[in-house]
Amino acid sequence: MTHSSPARAIAILSLLASSAGSWAHDGVSHDDDSDSAAPTQQLTLDLDLRQGRGSHSAPAALVQIDHPAAASLRELNADRSTLGWQANWLPGLQTQWAVSYDREREQLANDQAWLRWAAIPGSLALQAGRFSPAQALAADEWGRSSLRDTLLTGGHDHWHDSGLALQLQQPGRRLTLSALRGESNPGTRRDGTQAGLWLLALEQDLGPLQLGLTAADTPRVSRQNALAGDGHSHSHGGTSGCQRTLACLSGEGQWLELAARGQLYSVTLRGALGSRQEQGTLGSATGQVDYDGRTDWLTVEATTAAPLLAGVDASVRYERLRLQHTLTGTNAAMLAKEAGIASSQHQPEVLGVRLRWQPAKHQQVSLEWQEDQTDAHSRQRWLLRWQHQFRLLP
Repeated sequence: MTHSSPARAIAILSLLASSAGSWAHDGVSHDDDSDSAAPTQQLTLDLDLRQGRGSHSAPAALVQIDHPAAASLRELNADRSTLGWQANWLPGLQTQWAVSYDREREQLANDQAWLRWAAIPGSLALQAGRFSPAQALAADEWGRSSLRDTLLTGGHDHWHDSGLALQLQQPGRRLTLSALRGESNPGTRRDGTQAGLWLLALEQDLGPLQLGLTAADTPRVSRQNALAGDGHSHSHGGTSGCQRTLACLSGEGQWLELAARGQLYSVTLRGALGSRQEQGTLGSATGQVDYDGRTDWLTVEATTAAPLLAGVDASVRYERLRLQHTLTGTNAAMLAKEAGIASSQHQPEVLGVRLRWQPAKHQQVSLEWQEDQTDAHSRQRWLLRWQHQFRLLP
């Protein structure tokens, strides 16, 4: 199912209008905006150690072709170490390379590898490689991915992608346009030089209030029901087994988010309202039907410094998803059951509380508690997390 670029642009605008009516980083300093004229190099080792308690069973009610189900349960104990090298070369020319080791998966991963050139320092910059995509007013990073991030990235504990980014900046305003391969978004990755994800992020300062808009277009989406394939709780890309043993979605999608952040006395407030819409065909050995799916999300977070305790802050976060699926065609009800989307009555929600202590500039300890109602049964989870950055060079 293919549409022209103007049609996708119209779809994004319509999604913006409908949303108005209805991705966090890993805690390490990424994608530095500074444009130092002096050549410098820096080598760092970042440790991220976690110990969690809670249910690790995937909720069967949300094993769907478009939903993360149990969110990132592996993040409860997913220790990660990252070795990063960053260098400023000529004025405005900056590079970074980082490799991570995941203890649970026992594997190394190319975390980041990018080059950034400030063509007009403070106004125009270009970035190429693998980096953290710009998102307007990105949410503060917790130990476990938000429902929104898990929905969009399939459970990755931080979002990195490969491609190109153009950033325009004026006093009080920043616009970033990215063309990415879609590597961290389930079912959107494209081969070669084709873009699997177009991403636009706009931030505007209005005195004490900041507003943000993030819009995305995925020209092609191809995902399969992971429950039938490998027993995991979230869907993923690929077409192996489609039309035989799996229920597979083939189409395109758009998503959009409006965010706001401001200060009320000593409390920092952030809210976000977003929506993702996908349309295409859903097929299996049973047949093939037209599919139209929509997921809306709401996130509200408040953070305040603890009185009389230096370096300590407390946060409360509430998240909610609303799911809607429309299938039309012969055997639509049977295909919906195969894909795990026969019912969308339950609205997943998570309430979280975090206490964080930063005894030094490059060290922090946090304790998190979450009441998880991703399915109809409530679960409680605890997470103790320690992060420390060691400067190895200079």
